[in-house]
Amino acid sequence: VGLAPTCGRILFDGNVKSVTNVKGGPIAATVEDIALTYLLLGQIEESHFYPSMIRNMPPPHLDGIVGSSGTTSDTKTTTTTTTMRLGIFWDHFKDTDPEVLEHAVKTVRYLETRGAQLINVTIPHLREIHMAHTTKIISEFGISWEKAFFNKSVAM
Repeated sequence: VGLAPTCGRILFDGNVKSVTNVKGGPIAATVEDIALTYLLLGQIEESHFYPSMIRNMPPPHLDGIVGSSGTTSDTKTTTTTTTMRLGIFWDHFKDTDPEVLEHAVKTVRYLETRGAQLINVTIPHLREIHMAHTTKIISEFGISWEKAFFNKSVAM
């Protein structure tokens, strides 16, 4: 199981402040392990430059993962997701292999039965957003590689 959190949620160290599109996340054996790892890695450090880019970032939590006893073992019987809101852009969501889509839809439907609120999302001007994002990534990576190429003391 892997998790790709929002850019800036898991901090990157170093002095490369020009790169705002790099993100990383944990890989673990179970969803519960991912949740616990995210809880630890996703802590907000006000001294880091990421929190200044992302306003009102909520602290990570385990609501809906850890049951009333404080363990993950009773989540299947006692935990509801009445505070969870799922925003889904269905055109993008469905752009995958049929087997992946089948399991993803089953997961969404399961979360709905547990009380999650489903919100249909549409994203206008997606082509323009894609081009702008691509340009930003290419520019940031180009700056970082240029620094590394011309300054041998900068790690690549």
